[in-house]
Parts: sequence; C-alpha cells; structure tokens
Amino acid sequence: MISTVKGGSGGGKSMRKSLEPGNQEVKIVGVRLTPGYLKDYPDAYSLIYIMESKPVGGNFEGFLRDKNDPSLGTHEGKVSWVKAAPFPFINGTNKFGKEENRDENILKSIKSLCIQTGCYEWFKSANNQYESIEEFVEAFDQSKVYEDKWLYTCIQGDQYEKNGYMEWGLSLPYSKAGRYPYASVDGDQSKVIQFDEKLHIKTRVKKSSDDDIFI
Repeated sequence: MISTVKGGSGGGKSMRKSLEPGNQEVKIVGVRLTPGYLKDYPDAYSLIYIMESKPVGGNFEGFLRDKNDPSLGTHEGKVSWVKAAPFPFINGTNKFGKEENRDENILKSIKSLCIQTGCYEWFKSANNQYESIEEFVEAFDQSKVYEDKWLYTCIQGDQYEKNGYMEWGLSLPYSKAGRYPYASVDGDQSKVIQFDEKLHIKTRVKKSSDDDIFI
C-alpha cells in the first residue's frame, strides 16, 4: 500500500522537525515565559528559549515561522522549545533548603545568554526600564538582539508519549564543575557539558498498571 501521509510505501519515516537531545549548534529565535505548574509555587515560571538547528537542507520542510502567517515560510532547521533550566524558577525555599528568587534567577539566565551571544549591552541598557519580569522577557524577545548568534549546546530530554508518538521535553542542564550548558560557537567549547545519554535522557515507560514512570 502507498501512504501519502507517512511518506511512501511501507510507512516510511519522515524526518523530525524538532530538536533531539545531544551536543549541537543552535541559535535562539524566540524567548518566552510559561507557567511552571508547581502546586506549592503557583507563581513559578519556566523560561523558554526557542532554538533552531543549522539548516537541514535537501527536501526538509520545517515548522512554519508564524502559524498565523504562512507567507513567512518555514524554518530551515529543526526547532524546539527548550527550557532554560530543568526545573521552573520559583520564589521560596527549594528542596535543598536554599532560598530562591524567581525574577533574579531568570535575569541571571538571560544575562548569561546575552554574554555568550555578544549582546550584553542590551542587558545593561535595560536596567530599570521595565516594571515586571514579564515585561522584561517580552522586551528581550522583541529586541531580537540574539538572532543569528550561534551557540554550542548540551540539550537534555525527557521522553514521553503523545498521541501515540514519542516526543521530547527538552531543557538545558545546570552548570556543574566548571562546565556549562552552552557557549558561543566562537568561544571555548571545551567548557560545555559533554552530553551523556545516561545522565541527560529520561524515558517514560509503561508499567503493568499502565502508569508511566521515568527511568
């Protein structure tokens, strides 16, 4: 049988349009704040970096640049929403007993990105210009000062099933032992965390009770 939906005879597998875990070069194409969905911290936020890979080439057709305006065309690389940290930013005491300041930690993350992408001047110029972290992140997103600034990254992932397909929830790992989740491609890439499948991938599997667990 010939399937035009799956891309050929025998159900041929089409190329994914989204990123997968690993060490790779990406650029930022957007920045978002999303709810953290933590019961004990209702005001928690996840900071999202929308990342795009190098152009794939060939017959690859990426996601629409704007789903509301198809005339803008599609991305040339694979695109995913990647959390700036594995866990949401909170106000309060974390599980290690350390006090966390949500807005300050979000700013630290964006500051680091600005340094690595050569747009720290924008960060400094934004001092006392915005009333809230929401306004600040929106302004940073709209500034596009990070555009076309390539980063060498380590991206980790939680794999889960959605509509019968396995998908990835992606995030940047925390810095550890002098290694960082990303650096400018023109910088010292040896300081970037080396991707390790045992450390940086969690896979959701089915138990006999049909509950999901991570391994």
